[in-house]
Amino acid sequence: MRNDYLLYRRDRFIMNEERILSAIEAEGLEPSTQSLADFYRNARSVIAREVAA
Repeated sequence: MRNDYLLYRRDRFIMNEERILSAIEAEGLEPSTQSLADFYRNARSVIAREVAA
């Protein structure tokens, strides 16, 4: 019964910084220097300026 709950699944993947950076490198990419929070904050301000114009 516990296999039905995602919390108890044994085959889930735990991603840490090292695994994420290795996966990015394996794809021939580079990690962004901009955080997601900054990206969305900037996107919101750009949209607000466009709406106001």
